[in-house]
Amino acid sequence: MKNFKFLTFLIGSGLFFSCEQNDLDSTWNYLPLEVGNYWTFSNSFKREVTGVQKEGKKEYFILVTPYDTTYIRVAKNKVLALKPGEQEAVMFDTKARVKDKWKFNQWEVTLQNDTSNVAIGGQVISGCKQYYFDIPGMADEEYNLWLAPGIGFIQSRCLGECIGGYVKITDARIGGVVPGFLAGI
Repeated sequence: MKNFKFLTFLIGSGLFFSCEQNDLDSTWNYLPLEVGNYWTFSNSFKREVTGVQKEGKKEYFILVTPYDTTYIRVAKNKVLALKPGEQEAVMFDTKARVKDKWKFNQWEVTLQNDTSNVAIGGQVISGCKQYYFDIPGMADEEYNLWLAPGIGFIQSRCLGECIGGYVKITDARIGGVVPGFLAGI
């Protein structure tokens, strides 16, 4: 009987840890974080992972844009972000259901679509997740971000007073490689 209980414990532990690893793998797939990864867009906006930094007991990747620096890490199918002067919060939840909402500091984030197709340079990237960001009570600051499997940031869309409409990826380096679909752009 002791052997049966121990065997049950081992199998249960294995299932728990394998599911947790699969959740992390899924999240890394939608936002591959590695120093040197970058995403450049049609408006020349660039996001780049420039390093790793420890904050307290947690290790974050440093994501730099022309406007700010954000510290991000992956935990339990979520991308957690820490901005200077703010609390760590969920920026993306890769296991959320369509219409699920959560707070990202002053923003309210909604998963709008988890099977979106994004056309880039004559190719269609399928299985993208579309997130909507809004500050309740404010006008003209809303925007969408799309994450693509194996790529990460692929498209954004300003829904407020900003200029540009859809902004699509034009260059990237993921794990030291330029994604093949960008070769013709």
